[in-house]
Amino acid sequence: MRFKRSAPALAVGMDIAPLIDVVFLLLIFFMLTSAFVVSSGVKVHLPQAASAARQPSTGITLSITRDGKLFWNQAPVTRGELRQRLEASRRASSAILLTADTQARLGTVVEIWDLCRLMGLEEVTIATLEPKKEGTTP
Repeated sequence: MRFKRSAPALAVGMDIAPLIDVVFLLLIFFMLTSAFVVSSGVKVHLPQAASAARQPSTGITLSITRDGKLFWNQAPVTRGELRQRLEASRRASSAILLTADTQARLGTVVEIWDLCRLMGLEEVTIATLEPKKEGTTP
């Protein structure tokens, strides 16, 4: 004797709609919380030096562009403002990192370096790049 089923057989499967929702929400979360590092600042092409030694980073960066403009921690300054800021840095005994473009005039670089020394700042470091090793790609 055959019995008749009252309910049709259910298809066994997994509903992936909630999974897609969770993955989409995770994607949005990671996109919104990730920090995109955008290097903003002064464009300076540093010279290369074979005798360069790594130094710990200093708090103050003084940049000189190829056209002789001065920047104090990426903020443009005049020579008068520079003198005032150097005086304040001397009181705080801060170290200065001098970054000068390869196309900057040597006279300008020496003048700023000399000004730092005249203002009593003994820790003036000039930023350079290590020379490229042969066989490596940039």
